[in-house]
Amino acid sequence: MQGRFHGLLMLSLLGSASVVGLVSIALDSLAMGFLYLVIVCAALLTIVYCFCGKCLCRLDACVCIFPGKLSRYLPERKGTSYTFWDIAAVFVSLSAIALFPQYWLIKRVILLIIFWLLFLGAHAEIMLVVCRRCANKRCPMYKRINKT
Repeated sequence: MQGRFHGLLMLSLLGSASVVGLVSIALDSLAMGFLYLVIVCAALLTIVYCFCGKCLCRLDACVCIFPGKLSRYLPERKGTSYTFWDIAAVFVSLSAIALFPQYWLIKRVILLIIFWLLFLGAHAEIMLVVCRRCANKRCPMYKRINKT
């Protein structure tokens, strides 16, 4: 259960960072704020499709719980190793979530700091706890993190 707590904590941190980015943008432009909301939703769906869709644990042992359940409703992926394009899609998606709001965050330094603390906190949770508790042997990080 502790691993699932950290999965939910990671999702909460990433979600909170996105909300801070959204607020920062919406204070200047509701239209751009809406665009960021669309970008975040599309990026998260891309991550779930490209990464979670191939995860061995997604249906019954997902450490993050919700992405695994959501992957059931997306087009089926072949259960093969991750490709360069899968990894690239995840990287581009996370980069879009992180980089799009920077113009507006820089105008409000406290929001910039909060955003990056939350975003990097989510990354730390993934690398230090969530990945270590995940049994997805197809994941490119599995062998690096779970050395036996």
